[in-house]
Amino acid sequence: MSRQRTHQTLQLIETLLDTQKLTRGKLVAQAEAKLTTLLEHPYLALTSSGTGGIHVALLALGTQHGDEVITTSYTFSSSVNMILQTGARPVFVDMTSDFRMDLSQLEKAVSPRTKGILVTDLFGLVNDYNRLHHFAQKHRLWVVVDACQALGGKTTDGKLPISYADIVVSSFFETKHISTGEGGVILAKTPELLQRAHTYISHGQPRGIQYQYEVAGMNYRPTDLQAAVLLPQLTSWAKENSLREEQFKLYQALLAPLQPQLILPTVTPHDVPAVYPVQVPQHLHAQILAALTAQQLPYKPQYPKALHEYPVYASQAVKPTSLSRSEAFGKRTVLLLLGPSIDTQTIQRIGDVFTQVTAQASNSPETS
Repeated sequence: MSRQRTHQTLQLIETLLDTQKLTRGKLVAQAEAKLTTLLEHPYLALTSSGTGGIHVALLALGTQHGDEVITTSYTFSSSVNMILQTGARPVFVDMTSDFRMDLSQLEKAVSPRTKGILVTDLFGLVNDYNRLHHFAQKHRLWVVVDACQALGGKTTDGKLPISYADIVVSSFFETKHISTGEGGVILAKTPELLQRAHTYISHGQPRGIQYQYEVAGMNYRPTDLQAAVLLPQLTSWAKENSLREEQFKLYQALLAPLQPQLILPTVTPHDVPAVYPVQVPQHLHAQILAALTAQQLPYKPQYPKALHEYPVYASQAVKPTSLSRSEAFGKRTVLLLLGPSIDTQTIQRIGDVFTQVTAQASNSPETS
C-alpha cells in the first residue's frame, strides 16, 4: 500500500474509533456507494469475505439438501465448500484450455436435481456469460458467478456478468486486486434478491432491522475497519488494473517466441487478469519453478490438483464428463505475478528464465 493510501486509511480508522461504530456503519455505507458507482450496479452489499458471499448467494437462491450445482473443479476450494455447506452436491464439468468453463459439457451435467450453475472467473478471465445465460434459461437454472479473482471484469460485449447472472461475488482477500485482508462484495440481479441476501448476511435479519428473523441466517457482516482499508484503494483501482494489463502484455511478448512449447493465456479487453497463467510442458514444470526460486524471482503457487482429486471432494461430487484438462492444469501451470508488487525488470528476468530452461530442454539429448 502506498504511503498516501496508508495515511488515508489511518485517518479513517482514527475517525472511526472516535465513533465507536465498527460494524456496518458510515464507512461501510460509503464503500458500498463508491462500489455502486465504479461497478455501475445499484444492488450490492459488502460481506465479511468472498467465501461468505458465495454461501449467501447459494442460500438466497434457495439451494438446499439434495440439489445439484454445476461447477468446475480446478479452482480454490471455497466455491465447492459452500455448495456442500448447503447440503447440495457439486457436479463437475471440465474447463477449456484457457481456464474457462467448458460450456459444451453442460448438457451432460444437467439432471432433474440440478438447480443452478456456479461458474468461476479464474485468474480474472471472464466466461462467456451470454451463452451461459441462454443455457440457464433453457433449463430454468440460476447462475452464480464466483468473481473473487475478477472484480470488475466484463463480458465480450462489455457488460458486467451480473447482466446475465443472478448473483456475482467478489473478494478482497489479501491476494486479490483490492485487499482488505478479508472481505467481499455481492452484486444481486434485483433489489428483492439483494434484500434476501441481506437476511443471510446478518443472522436472518433484514438490513437495518434488528431482532426480526426471517431465515436461519449467518454472520457475514462487514466491518468498518475493512471499509477503511478498502476506500482509499478504490481511487487507484482503475490505474492498477491498467498496470496489470501492461504487465500481461509484456509477459506475452517475452514468452511468445517459446510457443508452442508454452501455452500462453488468451484474454479479451474486458478481462481483469489477477495473475499471468502460463502452461509449460509437464516435464519442465518443476525445473522452471526451481529456476525461478534459485534466482529469487516471485511466482504464485498454482493449485496442485483439481478438487475432485482430493478424497474429501471426490466422495461427494458428481463427475459426468472427462476432467482431463482440469487434472492437467496443476501439473503444467505456472502463475506469474501482476500488479504493483512486481516491476518491469523482474518480469524481464522471469522471461529470461523461461527462455533458458526451454532452450536447455530443447538441446538436451533426451529431447532431441
